[in-house]
Amino acid sequence: MTSPMVSTAWLAQHLADPDIRIFEVCSLNNDKVYREGHIPGAFEVPCFRPVDYPSPSGNSAMRIDRDNVRAHLRDRQRLLLDVRSPEEYSRERVSDYSFPVDHGAERAGRIPGARHLYFRELLNEDDSFKSPDELRGALEAKGLAPEKFDDVVCYCRLSHRATIAWLALSGLLGLPNIKIYDGSWTEWGSIVGFPIEK
Repeated sequence: MTSPMVSTAWLAQHLADPDIRIFEVCSLNNDKVYREGHIPGAFEVPCFRPVDYPSPSGNSAMRIDRDNVRAHLRDRQRLLLDVRSPEEYSRERVSDYSFPVDHGAERAGRIPGARHLYFRELLNEDDSFKSPDELRGALEAKGLAPEKFDDVVCYCRLSHRATIAWLALSGLLGLPNIKIYDGSWTEWGSIVGFPIEK
């Protein structure tokens, strides 16, 4: 399997490659931080000649929905991995402390049977991914062995942190059975009648 990630060294070697386009994706409305520093060749206003680029089909195999999660709650061959903050997992908050307002779902709690692995445990202080050996160590420290399950389903509040876990487990560790519940806690915690573990 080809990794969905590249190293900084690879990117530095390919900055001038005419077949490579670099995009910086940022949710900030103010581009001051971007203007202060960014990777050469990323969101200066580009002036490229149009080319035919067939849009690839999405990878639907990596995503599952709420009905799939609910139908497999008692499945011992599925590892349900909650990668939210400890406060979210323990029901102290609905969103983590980086949000000034605690919102995102109607109820606090977690999906029944979910194991906890805070996504920050997969990252270094500078937000780069830990090495594969360090990632395995982080999993072992939590008593997690994802390779022993038929599939692993990651979720958070809005699925962005779950995507980081998916990249680490599938891209860096090469595990083939990693999925994302993209409705995550915002959906699950707001549905009347869906079970919640407290």
